[in-house]
Amino acid sequence: MYIINDFGFKRHIFNPAVFNMYGHFSWNSIKSVSQATHDLFKTSDIYRADVDPKVYSLEEVDEVKGKAIKHHLEMTAAQFIGKGYDWNQVFMVNKAERDYYETGAPLK
Repeated sequence: MYIINDFGFKRHIFNPAVFNMYGHFSWNSIKSVSQATHDLFKTSDIYRADVDPKVYSLEEVDEVKGKAIKHHLEMTAAQFIGKGYDWNQVFMVNKAERDYYETGAPLK
């Protein structure tokens, strides 16, 4: 399951626990789309919590077990852009989701 932002990026919501952290998400609102439509959107694993200015990359480890590791993107804004990231790909998540993931080594 994916959510799409206003800039054409999609973010994988890889388990029901994460989906249920958002009261405005509804299981009845999920739409199936063709693979061609799915492929129109660029995937992003970059996010930050609404209470935290740190930007993280999410490494999905085990979808079945709901295990993922967040890596702080420990870099300046210029380095962020220089590595090919786009500010529009940064998804905003809530504190519960941010804290759900294990913390791994920062990415520089």
